[in-house]
Amino acid sequence: MNQTNNSTWKETVSSPWDAYYEKMGEISSENQSVTIGFSACQFALLCFIVWREYSTTTETRSFKKHVFNQVNILIFCLITSNMCFSIFNRLCFDLSINGYAEAITYGTFNTFFYTFFQFLLMYYLWVRNFFIVKTVAKWSLPFLRTIVVIYVLIQASLFIMYFLEPFVSLDVSNAVWTVIPSVTIASEIVLCSVDTFTVVIFIIFLRRAKTENILQRVDLIKYSMVAQYGIASFFCVQILLASNVGVTEVFAPDTPIISIEVYSALYYVELFTPLLYIFIQLLMKWSIHSTRQKIRSGSKFTSSKPESRKQKDPSTLRQSQTKSSVPA
Repeated sequence: MNQTNNSTWKETVSSPWDAYYEKMGEISSENQSVTIGFSACQFALLCFIVWREYSTTTETRSFKKHVFNQVNILIFCLITSNMCFSIFNRLCFDLSINGYAEAITYGTFNTFFYTFFQFLLMYYLWVRNFFIVKTVAKWSLPFLRTIVVIYVLIQASLFIMYFLEPFVSLDVSNAVWTVIPSVTIASEIVLCSVDTFTVVIFIIFLRRAKTENILQRVDLIKYSMVAQYGIASFFCVQILLASNVGVTEVFAPDTPIISIEVYSALYYVELFTPLLYIFIQLLMKWSIHSTRQKIRSGSKFTSSKPESRKQKDPSTLRQSQTKSSVPA
């Protein structure tokens, strides 16, 4: 994903990579068009779901606290960073011939939004899954916090290397490109480890939820759905990480080591998987909301039945009316 780096624009002579760069440009163009269109749909879906949650909630939280909570902000930022990456990724290729300085500028933005998306991915995992991890394995939280900090530092170092690489000498540039694949793989291993550990926690949580009364009914269903969709998200993240490592390793040698068809498939997967991941998170939000509504509707219907049988007793009727006026 971040292989559309500034150094590729230094290629002014024919090389074995020319056909690959051309194919990258074609795929990036397709990705930009598709990502902008689907991102608009994702923004609309997010706004609709948040509006439905707020309009049907029984909680007394303010509009600001309900709408601008951490999960909503993180999903919004994931959509935005992925869309911005696709735009600047395409601009890098469009400007690679006409303007080297412009390509460096857009390449820097491209790399920033890529690393920012990776950071958001880790932070979103932390926020969304914190309660389940705390419930099942509270002892692991200090270790996970440390790993998150390490991951942020790795991503920051990657961005710094990409940013400084065009401005250093050729020898230093070659040394940087020797280090970048290893650092990239290290960052993917860290994210993969956290995600894998979280999935194990999800499985334990789901098993315990069937046999133990660990939460109230609504909360249990909510976090069970978080765990189920978290497992689906896990496979999506692993596909993204594997394709990213594949693309990074392909560009390490001086000559291509795989066919352009295989590389194109890896690049397609790397660019379009984030869209699928975001749609899974939106589907999870909607599923949790709709399930909550069904539970509340069912409980209201059940609680109304005894009242209908006691209509003949005026004192009972007044008592039931008084109870129903208390906010849920």
